[in-house]
Amino acid sequence: KGLPYAFASHFAPRYLHEALRIYRSNFQPSAVLDKPYAMIGVPLIAAPTDEEAEFLATTAFQRVLALIRGESLKQKPPVESMAPLW
Repeated sequence: KGLPYAFASHFAPRYLHEALRIYRSNFQPSAVLDKPYAMIGVPLIAAPTDEEAEFLATTAFQRVLALIRGESLKQKPPVESMAPLW
């Protein structure tokens, strides 16, 4: 208690608000912190345009698909369309 909190929202996004609520409601000040301090991890792809970000996101989509299929998790380059891969 009385420590910072980090939540990996990319693993369980629907539980983010609940996790932060629980942390904040149970926080007790300590020598480390006098008030709650939370950090969150979120999946984010930034690019100059939405189209480029969507293109770059296909690398992450391919990794999730490989995980589901039990295939190699080696990073793959982006593709123009995920349609043939589904």
